[in-house]
Amino acid sequence: MKKFKFISLFIVITLALFLSACSFNEKNDNDPNTYNPNLDNNQASLEQKIDSQEEMQKFASVDELRSFLNENANNQVNKYSRNLYGSMNEGMMLDSASPMLQKEASSALGSANESVDYSETNVQVKGVDEADIVKTDGNNIYTLSDNELFLLSAYPGEEAQIESVIEFENRPSNLYLNEGRLIVFGYNYNLSNSVKRIAYDIFPTSSFMFVKIFDISDISNPELEKEWEFEGNYSDSRLLNGSLYLISNKYSYSLAADQVLPTVFEDGNLRSFDCNEADCLQPNIYYYPRPYDSYNYTNVYKIDLNNLNSDIKTSTFLVDGKQTVYMSHDNLYLTYNSSINSHEIEFEVMRDLIYPYLDEEDKEKILDIEEAPGHVLSSAEKQSKVRLIFETFFNKQSQKEQEKLEENLDSALKDKYLELEDKIESTIVHKINLSDNDLEPDAQGQVPGTALNQFSLDEYQGNFRIATTRNNNWQRRFDDMDSDSENNVYILDENLERLSAIENLAEGERIYSARFMSDRIYLVTFKQVDPLFVIDASDAKNPKVLGELKIPGFSNYLHPYDENTLIGFGKDTYVDDNDNVRTKGLKLSLFDVTNPIEPKEIDTYIAGDSGSYSEVLSDHKALLFSRERDLLVLPVRLNSNNSSWQDAFNGVLVFDTKDKEFNLRGKINHVKEYEEENDNWRRYYDNQVKRSLYIEDELYTISNNIVQINNLENLDLIKDINLDYEGSDFNVINLDKE
Repeated sequence: MKKFKFISLFIVITLALFLSACSFNEKNDNDPNTYNPNLDNNQASLEQKIDSQEEMQKFASVDELRSFLNENANNQVNKYSRNLYGSMNEGMMLDSASPMLQKEASSALGSANESVDYSETNVQVKGVDEADIVKTDGNNIYTLSDNELFLLSAYPGEEAQIESVIEFENRPSNLYLNEGRLIVFGYNYNLSNSVKRIAYDIFPTSSFMFVKIFDISDISNPELEKEWEFEGNYSDSRLLNGSLYLISNKYSYSLAADQVLPTVFEDGNLRSFDCNEADCLQPNIYYYPRPYDSYNYTNVYKIDLNNLNSDIKTSTFLVDGKQTVYMSHDNLYLTYNSSINSHEIEFEVMRDLIYPYLDEEDKEKILDIEEAPGHVLSSAEKQSKVRLIFETFFNKQSQKEQEKLEENLDSALKDKYLELEDKIESTIVHKINLSDNDLEPDAQGQVPGTALNQFSLDEYQGNFRIATTRNNNWQRRFDDMDSDSENNVYILDENLERLSAIENLAEGERIYSARFMSDRIYLVTFKQVDPLFVIDASDAKNPKVLGELKIPGFSNYLHPYDENTLIGFGKDTYVDDNDNVRTKGLKLSLFDVTNPIEPKEIDTYIAGDSGSYSEVLSDHKALLFSRERDLLVLPVRLNSNNSSWQDAFNGVLVFDTKDKEFNLRGKINHVKEYEEENDNWRRYYDNQVKRSLYIEDELYTISNNIVQINNLENLDLIKDINLDYEGSDFNVINLDKE
């Protein structure tokens, strides 16, 4: 007989009791003794709770938000919640997958030199710019290094030099370039005590994110034009048609402060959310009507870069965790990973089956407990008290009855899990129409599983497409069920209603990368070999798997070479004597999908040994690829199994991809002439290449220490620019001293 394992012996006993006799199997749903939920959500069934909590609702005012927080304060320790955790996601069509190569890919860069051929940030959707640590307009380069922003005149390379440096008190993390302006993001951990006390009766524990906009019409003398400070952490952003969309996260640390929404400072002045005042921001505030484990504010801000004096637009989403962002030209999508707590499922089974057999006194006690307001008893506290009643009932049963209950427990729980299977681990999607200036979500959907990153999401011909992995960990509770993971693709219509699905792909594996290219969807899953799936989505109501290719290794990132060819960036692997998968060096793969039924790997390149790394594996913006120039530049740190880290290669590999082959043209090393006193890990790290770009026939590779310029044809060195500017005579602007 299987002994069902729960988190504690107390739950084991309580669950065993609820099937106390054969008569338990004859419970009539219409029996007047059956548990009868009222309007209180704590008394509703689990299915009713989930249904009532699926749809996001809107607070009418900040006061309503404040009341909700105070009423549900006790639930901060509740373990019921459908926990929401973030996933950063990625998906794409060929005509929206813009590599860091085409000028037209990022129309946001209005200050660009149209007569010069230069590369731009490798963004997900063509024309929708993404923040990065390096930007260029074809004449100048703007790069972040530690707490400094360097502004360089870059072309021609022989004359390249630093024109000015902006020193930040706090480290900047990302930037945009738009119409003669630089928009810089970063974290502000050092707000003055006086500023903090303006907004709070106590000191906040969360950080602030800053946004500073500089006029760079004269790059030798950039001027700070506008600044904001947003309470919370930077999550993601996009720039489209002169509008900056900024997403941040902020966890609530206290309900004592009057300012319940994340604080916003504009040019040093606190912006109010109290609309009884004249100068008031009017955010939309959305929430799920359920108990929360913790309060996380996901904030979407819209800043009009064409009119910096206009009010920012903002929507706030009260959720339990972070989100992943995908943005097309028409819509912004926020996705949240959602899960149902297994303890709640188990308690639900207990409650449904035990309650009818309790005496009237115990039933009254349970009703009193569950009708208590949230500020008196949290959901967890209510469950704990109800379980004590169940335990007492269980202890009155004979040993024979208790043993018999365990035989039925597995089946009862399995039925409940199967009933909730699609919602145990799922992704909630919210769609915000960009033509709506108020940033209000106009559709919501949900699919089973969780998305890997932004390339697992896509919009095509008005439909939303998403690839997910469902882990099925709950099935491990049952001996006769297979708990292997599975992978799925879902297509939702413009209202985020499901049109179609492909489910149960590559059981036992999980998605490592995804790419959406017009009518085609490509997935890479992995466990011991790397299956590449080719999916035909030309009929949105009937997508089909056309072909599958299994090869050693895996690809973390897929990039279009052309409409019938993909480049994969990942790791080579082998299986050791104990049947464990081990990673080796970096692996580049070229996949030919001309015949989608029989995809082929037509070329590979292996670089380095185990421990080698490329930033492209975790950040697509580190890739430089130009189909027109047959150019691929890959930043790498290449380890050798027979050498120390000091001897590893640290730079870029430059490939010619003509004729659909990886032809290594050469290497550019950023670690030069190691001297004894400089032979340290920090210097080695700072010489790792972060980004590369080209302007005309010159290749620029950029690390924290150096901007190096080489001839793109023969890779001969043109110039090194040291970013250690001590003693230099160009303009250094220290914002802390302004």
